[in-house]
Amino acid sequence: MLIESEDMIYDGEQIEQNDEDVDLAKERELLASLIAKLK
Repeated sequence: MLIESEDMIYDGEQIEQNDEDVDLAKERELLASLIAKLK
């Protein structure tokens, strides 16, 4: 039972990490488009 709960916590952390990666990718695209407009 204890092992299962640890796995669930780990899965939750993985999902949060994926959300952060998506946010970073969006910010990177936004910055790239702004820089392109400035040039």
